[in-house]
Amino acid sequence: MERDDQEYSQNSTAFSFDNGSQISVGTSQPFHLTQYTSENSPDIIDDIKSTYTQENVRVVWGTTINIQETIDLFKEFIRTYSNNDGVFVYLQRIEEMHELEDYVITLNCEHLKNTAYDRILTEILAYPVEIFPLLEIAVSDLYLEKYPSTPPAIKVLVSNIGNQKNIRDLHPEDVDTTVEVIGMVTKTSGIIPDITTAAYVCGKCKEVLTTEVVRGVIAEPVDCPCGQRFSMEMDSMLSSFQDKQVIKIQELPESVCDGLVPCTITVLASHVLTDGLSPGDKVRIAGIFRAVPLKLNYIHRTIKSSFKTYIEMVSYTKIAEEKMGRCSFDALEEIERLRNTEDVYEKLALSVAPSIYGMLDVKKALLLQMFGGVTKSLNGARFRGDINVLLAGDPGVAKSQLLLAVHRLIDRGVYASGKGSSAVGLTANVSRDMESGQHILESGALVISDGGVCCIDEFDKMGEATRSVLHEAMEQQTVSVAKAGIITTLNARCSILAACNPINSSYDPKKNIIENLDIPPTLLSRFDVVCLLLDRVNEKRDKEISTHIIKLYAGTEKPEEPPVKESVLKQYIKEGRNINPRITESAALRISKEYQELRLLGNGKSVTATTRQLESLIRLSEAHARMRLSHTVEEKDVSEAIRIIKDSLHIYAVDPVTGRIDMELLHTGKTTAALKLEDDLKELILRDIGKGSTVPKLMESLNTTARIQEKVLMTILEELQEDGKIMIDGLCITPN
Repeated sequence: MERDDQEYSQNSTAFSFDNGSQISVGTSQPFHLTQYTSENSPDIIDDIKSTYTQENVRVVWGTTINIQETIDLFKEFIRTYSNNDGVFVYLQRIEEMHELEDYVITLNCEHLKNTAYDRILTEILAYPVEIFPLLEIAVSDLYLEKYPSTPPAIKVLVSNIGNQKNIRDLHPEDVDTTVEVIGMVTKTSGIIPDITTAAYVCGKCKEVLTTEVVRGVIAEPVDCPCGQRFSMEMDSMLSSFQDKQVIKIQELPESVCDGLVPCTITVLASHVLTDGLSPGDKVRIAGIFRAVPLKLNYIHRTIKSSFKTYIEMVSYTKIAEEKMGRCSFDALEEIERLRNTEDVYEKLALSVAPSIYGMLDVKKALLLQMFGGVTKSLNGARFRGDINVLLAGDPGVAKSQLLLAVHRLIDRGVYASGKGSSAVGLTANVSRDMESGQHILESGALVISDGGVCCIDEFDKMGEATRSVLHEAMEQQTVSVAKAGIITTLNARCSILAACNPINSSYDPKKNIIENLDIPPTLLSRFDVVCLLLDRVNEKRDKEISTHIIKLYAGTEKPEEPPVKESVLKQYIKEGRNINPRITESAALRISKEYQELRLLGNGKSVTATTRQLESLIRLSEAHARMRLSHTVEEKDVSEAIRIIKDSLHIYAVDPVTGRIDMELLHTGKTTAALKLEDDLKELILRDIGKGSTVPKLMESLNTTARIQEKVLMTILEELQEDGKIMIDGLCITPN
């Protein structure tokens, strides 16, 4: 990030005061004295302004900012502002600064609007570079009045400035003004040391001289007071540094017009604002919109006519936290009312994708996925609490609409298509930064969805390379990267909601799920719940669905309101995800009993449940308890979880020949009966070939005992050859 550092650090502006009445900002140009006047000013401003005369007024060059008047006005605001409870919040913050030694104060610009101090807000928006040092001087003066000891440099941040713009709507006239944008973080750099005060030591007399950094340039002293020239060397131990981080944000997909590509912009964070954001965060950022010239090369001073823009951050707010803080009293009352409703489960489920008719059990599974189970760490091992769900079935049964509905209800997550996603697009990509020349790591969809839900449509159309990276992400919930000298492990602690179509676009109930879906058994076994959505002819249901869709399209009737509004449902889910329910003793016994019964379903002839089903049962039970906003998992939670598990197993783990649940399907892709048949055929083949045989003769011999296809026979022969039991030369077979 060296070039980023050089380029983006040109934002520093130094104030230089002379002995008279002139002041310049980062330049030696003088200004003419300007006195600010305003008719009908509030009394408090008139009192402050009356203390200044033409002789002692100093104004920042090129602006109407009266230096001392602005400082005194902001001091007066800090002294007088109190909230509804009568607390002087900013004076209290100054006391906290001293006690905690945290010298940062955040100004909420909402407190300035429509008051006698709204001129400060106007100056913050129009002249941020000039006004922020004055605000920091005002706070420092108030601090010194209460605590005479000299404090470190105080930092003033601002929030809720109100000048919100879309990233694509930032224009040249916005340069050097304060703007506010909303976007999603796509990339963050490491923490970069940024020098603020450079110290130089004379090699002869050891004299130390300091110089401030002005617009990213360090003016190296040439002459030493001892008379020696060009003897100064920078001493990093005596110099002052601050943290800096380069962040890239992108427009939110829902705010981009159809046919347009989301715009991105670089954000420069410094001091306490660094290391607070990660890829995937949806944020509201306030900052100074900057423009720096692009040089032809980094040797000559010649620059291009085009400029590069970025935002120098002055504050940020995560959208999820912002919405949580703005939760209205009515919403909290509605959540409490829902919590005490007996049919809260059905109401919440019906409110998921209300435009889709029916599918109550599918919506219940998706609802529990959004609540999720509790992640546990025991003896260094981590056990996931996130629930993975697969929607499989015929085309046109609203699988994609269900994915989009979940994506809207979860604040953090990515919607991706299996056909258009690559392995690095899902995990992480190592690329070379064009400005610094260094290799950087860019997060993929799974990493960005950390803490949320990653929705993947067309799951069956993924390439083999893309699928291979999902095995680790779905179970260990990590993504391992070892590329271009970067060896690391990234967190992908997210639920996966996938949708896929069957082979030939039609589900054949005579075949098992492995034969119907183009998904490897090892990947399929990592889903906690598999929902099968089939398009079957049912006259009554077809009439109900057609009537429902026609009403939606024609608008002849107002769509029926869902039991719970989307905003309330989102808040309810957030409340539930913050609860970590504890499994009671009775619930633990019930889970153990249900798992044992699952194991006995096969009567010893096939494996009907594994420890993965046990873990899924625990996760779904915890999710149901979270749905009730309960701090304990009870037997009724286990009852619903086992119902969903059994329904899911009867969908994707049943052998269509025997009608029994057979987990061998997910381990080997074959049922227990099929494996036994293969073993019997291998014994017959080894017995029939004797000293030698041919494929046609063997085929004829076996067909007298059992009907067998040539494709199946060739597969068995290849397995025997791999085991070293036979040798195949063309059509000839000889025992080994």
